[in-house]
Amino acid sequence: MLTDERQRLHSVNRSTISDESAAAAAEAAAPAVVAPPGCRIGPVHLTTMQGVAAGIAVIIAAGLILGFGLDPPSKDPAPWARVSAVIGWWYFTAWAISFLPQLYLNFTRKCVVGQSFDYVFMNVLGFLSYSIYTFSFYAVTEVQAEYKARYGNSNNVELNDVVFAVYSFICCMYNSYQIYAYDRGTQRVSKATVAGIVVAVCVMTVWSITVAAGVHARYVFNSLDVLYGLSMLKLGVSLIKYLPQIYLNYTRQCTVGWNIWNVLLDFTGGSLSVAQELIDCASRGDWNGIAGNPVKFGLGSLSMVYDVVFMLQHFVWYRANNAQLHKGVVHVRTTQEDAE
Repeated sequence: MLTDERQRLHSVNRSTISDESAAAAAEAAAPAVVAPPGCRIGPVHLTTMQGVAAGIAVIIAAGLILGFGLDPPSKDPAPWARVSAVIGWWYFTAWAISFLPQLYLNFTRKCVVGQSFDYVFMNVLGFLSYSIYTFSFYAVTEVQAEYKARYGNSNNVELNDVVFAVYSFICCMYNSYQIYAYDRGTQRVSKATVAGIVVAVCVMTVWSITVAAGVHARYVFNSLDVLYGLSMLKLGVSLIKYLPQIYLNYTRQCTVGWNIWNVLLDFTGGSLSVAQELIDCASRGDWNGIAGNPVKFGLGSLSMVYDVVFMLQHFVWYRANNAQLHKGVVHVRTTQEDAE
């Protein structure tokens, strides 16, 4: 049944599309199945607005419960330590939830057309690097000692930073599995992305082995700077990983297959992350927190710039095309009863 629906997508009535750009979008998006609005969790079906309300409630509740229920992890003076803790769990929850809409969309469609594969595999590399970086700063005594010797203060990587990084890596790995398992259409990972990932892994591996073998210097060849190398790799990935998705949306002249809720939640998390970093530094009177942990501040700021571009693509530039495509295609069935 699903195959028949995908075949019917190729016969979208071009007369319902008002201009040439919309027609091009319909042709480019034809292999992609449009999922029904809302979401289904077992027997419960939530409308889009119910899903939004539930997401907001989860973010607020998680921040308040964890922020007040756990000891504040930051070294900020009262009451800013508690404020920072609540904001930290808010952005952790928003960013954590942001992975789920795209994974759910791919799952319901059994199709990944419309999501850039370059973006997905760069994300895997980025969050693997970020997981190693945050865990080492938070839990490895030698790294903490090196940081304090260099900057005079403890680093401000928190537990929620570590949990988020590891969780994100797991989500990215599952997303890459979806590319393997579901309908890919004619999309492929670019050779440039594959080459870049191979080079990055080789450089970091050689650097790490050199330091582990006993080569040591005040700068570059030490554990702290190897971790900074991983953080810069994550920041570099974040600098370019969204470009393939922006270009894919542009060539298709639509955002069908790319979930906008991922973007909105990412923007929320980025805003809160930057706010937490500024509060931490201002309350301590120590702005080395940004200089000593540039990846956290840079990630939050940079992701918001790209999020704005995605919002413009979805809500302004390709809004009419998206609407026509949703009218012209068959929704994928989400229950066994519908399929029968």
